[in-house]
Amino acid sequence: MTWCCTAPGAVRLVAAFVFALSAVFGSPAANAADRVCSVERFVGRDVQVRSSGGWHTPAPDEVLTVSTRIRTGPASRLQVACDDGTTVTIGPSSLVDLGTLVGPREESILMRITNGIVGIVAPTRTWSSFGVRAPNLIASVRSTTWLVEAAPSRSSCFVREGRVAVTTNPGAGYSLGPGDGIDVGDAGQTPGVRQWGAARISETRARLGLNWR
Repeated sequence: MTWCCTAPGAVRLVAAFVFALSAVFGSPAANAADRVCSVERFVGRDVQVRSSGGWHTPAPDEVLTVSTRIRTGPASRLQVACDDGTTVTIGPSSLVDLGTLVGPREESILMRITNGIVGIVAPTRTWSSFGVRAPNLIASVRSTTWLVEAAPSRSSCFVREGRVAVTTNPGAGYSLGPGDGIDVGDAGQTPGVRQWGAARISETRARLGLNWR
């Protein structure tokens, strides 16, 4: 399980996940190959979703569409559940584009985080590649659990289990294994791959909330 974190300013976490969108959103049963995702739960009042329309407060079990955007306030969190077991947890003060998470399975998935923090659990591989793009780095994962955090001045990635390939904006590449983390500044500067300590891991998980693991 891995998590990829922090993407302030210049670190782009690009999770290579590009999914082909299902043509009929309202009839998930019509195509057994489609990944269907919906709002599982959220906390806080300042949560907004933009899915095939304008920004609005999500409804419980609301089914989401391709490129759904989600934004949370400083005291809000939202969790998305998909029918293949994938869970996306969005922490406070975040803006996330789910990209191609919704749509045909076995395709690549690419999500984007502009600011904040997002945690992903994907226990069953139903995608060819899974990536998250942040402002300063791109993270492509082979792992199943990871977290990404984005901010203007630094982006970070942490791997819980599995491996993650991180590419910084200047084009430098790094491979992270279990327990490894990396921080990348807005100009691409990085101290390299390091093991994250228990305190940092605990603080990051606490910020994400909603019992994310």
